[in-house]
Amino acid sequence: MTTIGIIGEGKMGTDLFYFLLGFPLRLCWLVSPAADLEKIQKTYTRKVRRMLENDLIPEETFNKMVSGNLLTKEPFEMKECDLIIEAIPEDREMKQAFFSQLDTICTADCIFASNSSSFLPSLLSPSSERAHRQVGLHFFYPVALKNICEIIVGPDTDQAVIEYVKGFLKDINHFAILQTEENPFLLNRLFLDLQNEAFRVKREGILDVRQIDELIVANLIPGGVFELFDHVGVDVILPSIRNYAEMSGNPDTYAEMIRELEQMVHQNKLGRKTCAGFYSYVPANPDKASEYLPPGKIYLDLALYRLHFALATPARAIIDKGLMTKEDLLFAVKEYLGGEEIQIRIL
Repeated sequence: MTTIGIIGEGKMGTDLFYFLLGFPLRLCWLVSPAADLEKIQKTYTRKVRRMLENDLIPEETFNKMVSGNLLTKEPFEMKECDLIIEAIPEDREMKQAFFSQLDTICTADCIFASNSSSFLPSLLSPSSERAHRQVGLHFFYPVALKNICEIIVGPDTDQAVIEYVKGFLKDINHFAILQTEENPFLLNRLFLDLQNEAFRVKREGILDVRQIDELIVANLIPGGVFELFDHVGVDVILPSIRNYAEMSGNPDTYAEMIRELEQMVHQNKLGRKTCAGFYSYVPANPDKASEYLPPGKIYLDLALYRLHFALATPARAIIDKGLMTKEDLLFAVKEYLGGEEIQIRIL
């Protein structure tokens, strides 16, 4: 049986572990030294027991899940893994340290994969020997509902490794989007210019954040730019934005947006988790009169044209460069944003 290692007990690591439970795999989940392993173990046992009690799994599968899968704080327990997927915070030095430690523990055949949304696999590889078996596997949250995964391959990645991870994704019913380090993280970078243009419109005072998000949701994609930043966390998304700006070859284009995000992090305006971001999440005073003034149609039309152009231009470039077909891009964007039922306007 294939043994898959998961590193990290954050939102993505936890979600990926529980998603993979539904497949015939042996799992080894490595959590941080500071994690409450006993609590994590109890939660896991309770969840799989509930699956048994609701007749979702037979008793034999329950027993295999409880005894066959391993939850641990000890990196040496990963020594038998065939594939390890790292899902820790977006910190390059922390990721490099993990892979360097695992390189001394795991077999030479083990494939190292990072769920990083912005670091190239060649930057994380601990050695020239391991570089042949290092990839990016960028899943999207929640894994069970986002049926896509970006495979980022470095210049030294073996073709056999690429075929292996493609087969793994096929086995877990995920659509693979193969990308090189010259054009990585296409889905997140696709929206970078839209996000940047939204910040420009806000700075110019044409519309406020709520009006911009409403315009985007009504006409382009089912999610506002500023809503997304608040939901993910400004501090979480900022490092990725910095990396995408560098990858663009013209980082100065995004300098104003990055400065504003840095200022918000400094002020602890991180979004929902601090109850303050681009929106306020403190209950409004019902006695205060609304200050909302609907903008004129000419302002809405101008802003919509700019936002649509900022989204359509990189989408067309992806297709024209042959990085993805139009059909695959539309499918991936729909999965990325929430499913086949949504309406999107990216071209």
